[in-house]
Amino acid sequence: WRWCVGNPSIPVMYATLALILLADYVGGWIWFRAAYRETDQALTRRSLTALNFAGDSVARTAARELEERMLLVEKLAVAPQLRRALADLESNPALVQTLDELNDPQLSVERRDVLREEMLTFPAIEKVQKQLEFLAQSRNRVFGWFILQEQGLQVARMPFNTTVGQNYAWRAYFHGGEKDDADLNAYLASRRPRLDRTAISPSFLSQVTNRWVITISAPISDIVEDAKDRKSTRLNSS
Repeated sequence: WRWCVGNPSIPVMYATLALILLADYVGGWIWFRAAYRETDQALTRRSLTALNFAGDSVARTAARELEERMLLVEKLAVAPQLRRALADLESNPALVQTLDELNDPQLSVERRDVLREEMLTFPAIEKVQKQLEFLAQSRNRVFGWFILQEQGLQVARMPFNTTVGQNYAWRAYFHGGEKDDADLNAYLASRRPRLDRTAISPSFLSQVTNRWVITISAPISDIVEDAKDRKSTRLNSS
């Protein structure tokens, strides 16, 4: 799952057992709040360079803002109430079946629309959405948050958008690559693993705002202690 914030904004996605928060830069400035365990100078330099920040004073200010937002993302990614809501998605076989079908890259647009509407009727999905809105509502300068399922399906977004029910595994903020893949089929063919740590994405053109942004993603482990095959969700902020 992923969580994003932009202009300043943050989109958010949910995965079955792991969550990632992402923060996106919109325009030329992105104000990030993210929780990041491994904030290092190399990561900061990469983001500042990609966004073409000029001047030492501006760069220092941007670096401080970026670090603060990274810390916020990771903090939200470990929120117990959100993790419990995400874990509940696995308890309904009918919902699991719907999510699995929505992850099919060969699914027709008509069938996807039907399944998306069906997905939104499940109380477990509504619960995740409400938890996301509750946790994100007090965050200033935030464009949006989103949660991605372990396979890349967006299951919640703040503010809500038609991107919920779409698969974004091909985005670099999900797989941690240097750039987005062409589409979901290209990502699946690459057999690239999911992102397993908090990270900042390369800049990309947002489908929601039509503006260039970057995202902070943070994985969240499932709260089920005895799970043998632990899945991963991502919370994203743009």
